[in-house]
Amino acid sequence: MHHLVAVRSGAMRDAGQSFAGAMAAVLAPRDRVVALLASDPSLAEVVPANHNGPEQVVISGPAAAIEAASRLLESSGHRVVRLEVAGAFHHPRLAPASDLLSRHLAT
Repeated sequence: MHHLVAVRSGAMRDAGQSFAGAMAAVLAPRDRVVALLASDPSLAEVVPANHNGPEQVVISGPAAAIEAASRLLESSGHRVVRLEVAGAFHHPRLAPASDLLSRHLAT
C-alpha cells in the first residue's frame, strides 16, 4: 500500500510541477457558481472540483484565477474560503497523474 501512495504522490507532483493551482470552497449552489464563472471568460480554467452538497461547491484552477473567481463570487454575495491544499486537485490539467497511476495499477 505504501508503494501505491508513493506512486500517486509522485504522479501528482510531476503533473502539477508546471501548474500552480489552488482550490476554494464556495457556499453557493453549484449551478449558481458555474453560471457566475461562465460570465467571465478569463475564468475559463476554473472548474467545479467537488459538489459537496446543495449549498457548497469546491472550485479548482490556476492560483491567480482562483483569486479572481473568489473576488467575483464574493462580490455576488457568496462566502468563499481558500483551501490550504498542495495543488488544484480534480482539475483537468492534473489528468496525467491519473493516467500514470492507472498504468502503474495495470502492472
